[in-house]
Amino acid sequence: RRTWWNAHRALQYSGVSLSLAGVALAWPATTNADAWRSAHGILGWLLTVAGIAQLVGSWLRGSTGGPDVVPRDAQDLGPAGDHYAMTPRRILFERFHKTIGWLAVAVALVTTAIGLVIVDAPRWMALFVGVWWTLLTGVFVVLQRAGWCADTYQAIWGPSPAHPGNRRPPIGIGIRR
Repeated sequence: RRTWWNAHRALQYSGVSLSLAGVALAWPATTNADAWRSAHGILGWLLTVAGIAQLVGSWLRGSTGGPDVVPRDAQDLGPAGDHYAMTPRRILFERFHKTIGWLAVAVALVTTAIGLVIVDAPRWMALFVGVWWTLLTGVFVVLQRAGWCADTYQAIWGPSPAHPGNRRPPIGIGIRR
């Protein structure tokens, strides 16, 4: 099932687009360099760069492959694609992608909180954001404990040890065999 992957990809492109729109809106409104050097500005730039790095990394992650892939020609890896075979290239991508992604979530929380303080937002906004993230964290914990966390590899090809990627530990937090 590629539902998660397609949603994840759409959200990533949307998030990077919104980050770039935020930079474009803030740029002309900022009349001095101190605003860009503020914690909010630095973290905002860090998040924008991290989002772009995620997109670039996704373009470099290698081929998918899989047991049902028929090679197109002699140059095609066919079933032994980077993801299916879990080549060093793909392992590097997985570690980079997941580490940067989770760090970006944490940095986004801090950046949002700083932004709310800077604009002296109504207290209900901070309360709403806090409740939202508390609910998301609760859902995350519940689903983790229920065993709903699956490595992307296992979600695509299943847990069978016949698949080469299942012969190594999964990459990611909370993922068990």
